[in-house]
Amino acid sequence: MSSATFDLQWKEGMVELIDQLELCDPQSSAAARSRIESLDATEQFQHFATLYIRYLQIFRRLEESYDQTVHPQKRRDVRKSLDGVIGRLLELREVLVEKNGGVPFFNLDEVLVDLKLGPEVLEVPVPKYIVEDQGRTLAERERLLDALLKRHASRDEQGEEDPAVQMDIDEALKIIQANERGRQGQQRAEGVKAAREREAWEERRRAAEEEGDEDGPEAAATSLQAAWRGSASRRATALMRDEELVFIGMAPPPPFPKEGDPRLRERQTKARRKQMQMQHEAEYRDALVAQDAVVYETEGPDMKEEMMDQLRDWYIRYREREGKFPDFPPEEVEKPMPGDAAEGAEEKGADAKKDPKKDGKKDGKKGAEDDGEGPPPLPPHFINTMKDSYQEWSDKWQHRDERLNFAQRHDVELVRQSVRPDVELRVRAEVNELIGRELQNLQEEFERAQGKKGKKGKGGKKGKGKKGKGKGKGKGGKGKKMPKDPTASLSLEYLYEQLVGDGILKKVDPVSLEDFVGSYGLLGQAMDKLAEADPTRLPNPSFAQIRSAVTEYCILPLGSDAVKRHCPLNTAPKGSKRVEKNGTPVLLCGVPGSGKRMLAHAVASSCGANLFDLTPSNTEGKYPGKKGPGDLVHTVLKVAKALPPSVVLIGEAESVWVSGKKKGGGDPPNRILKALTSLLAPKKGAALLEPSDRVLILGTSSQPYACEKAKDYNAFRDFFCKILYLPLPDYAARCKLWTHLLERAGLDRPCLDDVQALARVSDAFSAGAIAEVVRRTITPRRVERLAAKPFSVHDLVSQLAQQEPVYREDDAAMRGWYHKTLGIGGDVSRVIMRLSLVSCVVMSKHEGMDAKLSLSLEARRQREAERLARIKDPQAYKRAVDPAELARQVAEKQQIRQTEADFAATADAERIAVDNQLVQLEEERRRAERKHLAELDTYRSTLQGRATSRDHDLSDPTALRREQPGRVSDDDERLGASSMQKFHGEDLAISHRVKGQQEELRSWFGEAVREKEAAQAEAAQSDADFSSSMLQIDGLKSSLEASAQAKRREAYSAVAEYNLAQARAKKERERAAQAAEVRDNLAEIENNLSSTLLNEDPSVSRSYISPNRVRPDHFKGFSADEHQAILQQQAEQATERQEAEAEERAWSSQVAEEIEHMRQVRCSTEAQLEAKRAEMRRVFAEENRQLAETQKSNQSFLDSVVYPNQVSEHFFSFFNTTSR
Repeated sequence: MSSATFDLQWKEGMVELIDQLELCDPQSSAAARSRIESLDATEQFQHFATLYIRYLQIFRRLEESYDQTVHPQKRRDVRKSLDGVIGRLLELREVLVEKNGGVPFFNLDEVLVDLKLGPEVLEVPVPKYIVEDQGRTLAERERLLDALLKRHASRDEQGEEDPAVQMDIDEALKIIQANERGRQGQQRAEGVKAAREREAWEERRRAAEEEGDEDGPEAAATSLQAAWRGSASRRATALMRDEELVFIGMAPPPPFPKEGDPRLRERQTKARRKQMQMQHEAEYRDALVAQDAVVYETEGPDMKEEMMDQLRDWYIRYREREGKFPDFPPEEVEKPMPGDAAEGAEEKGADAKKDPKKDGKKDGKKGAEDDGEGPPPLPPHFINTMKDSYQEWSDKWQHRDERLNFAQRHDVELVRQSVRPDVELRVRAEVNELIGRELQNLQEEFERAQGKKGKKGKGGKKGKGKKGKGKGKGKGGKGKKMPKDPTASLSLEYLYEQLVGDGILKKVDPVSLEDFVGSYGLLGQAMDKLAEADPTRLPNPSFAQIRSAVTEYCILPLGSDAVKRHCPLNTAPKGSKRVEKNGTPVLLCGVPGSGKRMLAHAVASSCGANLFDLTPSNTEGKYPGKKGPGDLVHTVLKVAKALPPSVVLIGEAESVWVSGKKKGGGDPPNRILKALTSLLAPKKGAALLEPSDRVLILGTSSQPYACEKAKDYNAFRDFFCKILYLPLPDYAARCKLWTHLLERAGLDRPCLDDVQALARVSDAFSAGAIAEVVRRTITPRRVERLAAKPFSVHDLVSQLAQQEPVYREDDAAMRGWYHKTLGIGGDVSRVIMRLSLVSCVVMSKHEGMDAKLSLSLEARRQREAERLARIKDPQAYKRAVDPAELARQVAEKQQIRQTEADFAATADAERIAVDNQLVQLEEERRRAERKHLAELDTYRSTLQGRATSRDHDLSDPTALRREQPGRVSDDDERLGASSMQKFHGEDLAISHRVKGQQEELRSWFGEAVREKEAAQAEAAQSDADFSSSMLQIDGLKSSLEASAQAKRREAYSAVAEYNLAQARAKKERERAAQAAEVRDNLAEIENNLSSTLLNEDPSVSRSYISPNRVRPDHFKGFSADEHQAILQQQAEQATERQEAEAEERAWSSQVAEEIEHMRQVRCSTEAQLEAKRAEMRRVFAEENRQLAETQKSNQSFLDSVVYPNQVSEHFFSFFNTTSR
């Protein structure tokens, strides 16, 4: 793809953006707002859902354009639009959640159907620039973290694998014994199988010998032929089946070869564009520095002079008006309006009289009354950002001609425009300093002239001091006090290393949100309609919805500072107002193995964030004492704030909010709760984190319903601004998950039937359990032996049976707690009972609910105990046969075969009927074709004969024979009035006609002469008028030029005088500077000659206490090791510089080669085009020549044969031969 492609993509995104802003977005258009307010709730939800999808499409376009654009200035403008679209996307998600009754997951199936879009449109992409823009910083931080982990010998920085389990010798012997018995049993079974095969072969050989070998070769050839034909037919059938499945979309197409894979070429092209992007960015940064200096040197003096003139005029007018010189720089204080001042005074007086207790009660009542009104809307910050970005794009890039900028490098004029404000600020600071000195000198001269220097100076200083003090007090006021920092004396590097050593700062796993594999829910809105009648039937969120929610709630705010500063998640609705949420806490709840910790690592990996683990099991035994938890939380939040972006993970979050002490001793899990709440949401003072800080507090919980007390539950729920529920994977998600895990493990395109079977048997297992089964089964060794031992589903089923399933009661408890947080479902225990009874065995209607529940639980426990007993029973491995299971499998296979046979018979009958219909249709087609050909022949013979054609008269060979001569007889009608033949061209009235024509010509000539004379007179008059007007214009022009010359002479004289004055001032400054430089040089030389420190006098560094001691503060010089270290560092720097230069030369040569290759390709293409054009010209010339020859021959034929009309002597011989 070229740069024009991504420019066009940017243009399409901006046009679509302005359409949405002007027509659909209620925050941007008053007409859209009034139209939306007139709709009902369902229509409003659909409108906002459509708007959300449109913004999502714009976001995808702008993100790809920003990722692949190599022009550095364009990328900055695209980034502004991208940040605005992301922020508006988050605001629309909050609106949809509010319209959806507070449920953080919403289904847009009907909207997608109306827009004719697929569900993949709802996938929120993770911007690549989040990690790429800070790639160098992330690499350095990764190296530092690895070095610190290695230094502290962190054995398990990932926290995934448990330490080795200790066992005694008896258990080890039992395990070895069981494995050895299993191996021996397999070996015996293989031996028995081989012996039976040999016996069968011997029996077949003996039978063949008894029958005789007369037909031996023929029978062998027939057997080989049958086997070969069968194998070839099966291969051909399998190939046809695969091709048909690919054609109808039931199977993926075969992979592209690596040589011609377009995806590989696309990745290579994008990698090259990334290198060009980095190169152009470096050039742009260098240009910023260079153009800053150029603008400062060329435009700085003019700016300085203009500012100086303005400020001088200002303080002169101030002096004339006030009678004194002003203070500089002037105090910028907002002057309140008279009405505002009066209102402020009244409010202040009224507040002073009010009782704070009564006010608190009234405010509380007012807040309770306003709860029904809902929180106020968010300010339209991102709307204004998008409008500004569109305006900037339309002014700067929409009509700019970029055809000459093929390499897409920066524009120098735009660079100057961008650095000009910084230069103005720098010049402003210099001018302020100069004007301050000038005003100080004028004030001193004025005081000296008035004779009030001493008293005025002291009074002025005192007055200024009081004024400044009063100003500071009034401006700052009584601000919020920051929390006390227990680590104020420690550096950030020390705290970072300390957290790494204590295992709090973890290394992020290299995972992404794409690893959270799952499908879309295609029946979400249909299930929502069922949930309207029964809220407990609320559909579980799909894995795609979870990915989108995690991206929008966690990754997008952390990835951009502009988005995080005004993110809607910074505030949470509480009654009639919005309260700040520092750290934007998000909770991921789900059963064990649902992917909570993997999502936390995916968020940190996608944002390039630091990961701090405050899980109680990880912090146990660390930072002990009464102040330890406070120091721990303060250190983590301080380092996270100083090194954004950061993710603070709180695993087992429910245990942090459970009140009470830990049973069995040890540190209680809730010991960090007080410090956490006091630092994030203190009752007094300022919080350690602000909403604009790019720090995310991410909690995970497997048993959130453990917070049974109302106080614990309310505190736990209110702390997190968003709660995301991670359910068990459904059938479609399990199919996709098994396929993804098997392909990633090394299996190429696993069988669809095997995947569906695995998805069926893993119904009650979590995604983590499925991933663990694949990890344990499909090992690298097993992948290497796939050719010798093909993969079988039974390998995974045996491992799956050893995993712990998720019981329906646990899943129901989790789902009930989630419904409780949404305000539906009532008590958790009732929801658990209701969801559990759905899967119980159907019993009598007269039995009670408790009996049903107890019986179902008891049956489930018994089945699980029997399954574990079968797994752990060593006798089961010896028998290796289950007759009942085998009988069931045989019956099931027979039923499947019978079903397949019936289906095949039905399909054969349908196929025969279809073939018969096709034969009949073919016969009808042939009959119709024969009839059509017969009619065509009849038409041609009757209506398309030669005599009826248009050119028959020109090509008729009998035309000359049928043509009559010039004179048939004297009675020929073609003759004239005389009895003689009338000659061609004879005219008896020629004299009269000539006379009339001459008179007509005479009249025409006279009229033409008169018209010409009139035109000449009119032209002469117009020339005279034009000459007079030109004389007047010349006179006016001469007067204007004379006045302009006079003004220019005056301006030149003024400029010359000003230049002379400037030159004299410059010479004076240079003379003073030279004198000062001479004095400084003399002083420096004197200092160098007389300084004992510079001359390294050893007597200076000798101590007065002992002659052998040296005073460190007077010692100068380096040791041999230090000198060697400096030299080594210089050598390393030289080596690095040489390597960088070599890389730059290699890159330059590569670019030159690519340019040369492109030039050669272009030249060859142009040569080919020129050759084609020459060939076309030659063909056209040959055709024209042939046409000319044909035309010439036709013309000669007509002249010589058809139309000769030549008069010969024979023609005149017929005259005067007869008489009347």
